[in-house]
Amino acid sequence: MTLLVVDIPEPAAELKSWLERHIVSDLLGNLVSELIAIHGDSGETYKAAAQHLEQLLGGQQSVVIERGLGVLDAEKLQQLLSRPRLLFALQELVFVEGGQYWLELLGAAPFDQGIQAETKRRVLRDISIELAVPVPTALPVAAPTVQLAIRRTLFSRPWFASILTAALVLIAVFVALPTPEQDVARVTWGWDKPGALPENVSRRMYLTTLAAGAQQWFNPNAKVDTPQALARRIIQFRQGCSTLILAEHSRLAQVDRDWLVERCQIWAKALDGHLADIEAGKPIDNVRQAANTTIQKLIDTITGRSTGLA
Repeated sequence: MTLLVVDIPEPAAELKSWLERHIVSDLLGNLVSELIAIHGDSGETYKAAAQHLEQLLGGQQSVVIERGLGVLDAEKLQQLLSRPRLLFALQELVFVEGGQYWLELLGAAPFDQGIQAETKRRVLRDISIELAVPVPTALPVAAPTVQLAIRRTLFSRPWFASILTAALVLIAVFVALPTPEQDVARVTWGWDKPGALPENVSRRMYLTTLAAGAQQWFNPNAKVDTPQALARRIIQFRQGCSTLILAEHSRLAQVDRDWLVERCQIWAKALDGHLADIEAGKPIDNVRQAANTTIQKLIDTITGRSTGLA
């Protein structure tokens, strides 16, 4: 299971093109469900989302329709990510009114524009009606009489299946986590190791220490040659993510704390995905390599953030 949010680029210029590619992609629903799981869901209807998008774009809407997201500043891009339902409204706006710039991204010939836009508009309208029902963040506890028709439609959507899988994985992780009494005895490495979050150090040293803690994943003495062993180690690292998300990080400035928590939430979901792959029976070598890539990315990201900090 590959999470799209793991690859969200940091530089605004790269984020714009990355987001544009997903707006014209059939993977947008997956991205929206992942962002909802991270930022929460406002539960607003499609109509409300469209109105909020219009307010957000303001006088720049016509430019966005003609020339893409390049005109938007970093703050507006972040608002699109933190209020992911707006992305569906933006996608429909692009499909219906988008200019040549968007047509080239879509790969559509000019004479197909009207047909393609109308077809995709109807598809998006269908999705938007479904999205008027709040996206669940846990397993549904439903009686057979509760809106079965709607639920059958929702469960048939790939983006909804992805969020349900995430819920199942989170429950599995919660059940597998050791009790507080077991913490000291079982977790002796990574971010959940006693003393892993240093005190009385500079902001730069604090982040450098966190990167070093994550580096312990690559301990050559750690045996992860069976699915059970790899799953256990992923769960332990995932537990460390929870520790970082819930910690105060008093050594960091507020902007750095917010950044770290947001990134940790993304990394945690990626680890949940690797655990789900193990449980689905995927080859252990493939899952281990994917986990190695995720953790190396987070090490590089933290190290990069520490550069220039005092």
